[in-house]
Amino acid sequence: MCHPQKSPISSAKIVFGLKRTKFGLKRTNASSFLYITFVPLNVTLLNMDRKQILLNVQDVFRTELDAKNLQIEETTSIFDIEEWDSLAHILICNALEKEFNIHLSSHEILACDSVSSLIDAIIQKL
Repeated sequence: MCHPQKSPISSAKIVFGLKRTKFGLKRTNASSFLYITFVPLNVTLLNMDRKQILLNVQDVFRTELDAKNLQIEETTSIFDIEEWDSLAHILICNALEKEFNIHLSSHEILACDSVSSLIDAIIQKL
């Protein structure tokens, strides 16, 4: 049974007979509440084309690599930018996940070795 909390878009309250204790969940006679948060869809992101995504990716690269004048293209690879090392790659992917409100698996992160592959992964998740 779902009861909307304050904002029906952002969360819902589910009633069930479990109580959280310091040892885990315990079945009870009284109803307990579980709050589930729903992330609202960002319609702007859904309507982005490849060029707009590239501009956002470039901003992330500039921020994470601390290179304000960095210019990237879809053909830019991990071998073209000296600062784009393994640690920077993780930071860039993490920032892209936040920027586009997506989750990249570890396999997807490892497979992305160019800006083009990053954009492809983002588009698949939007």
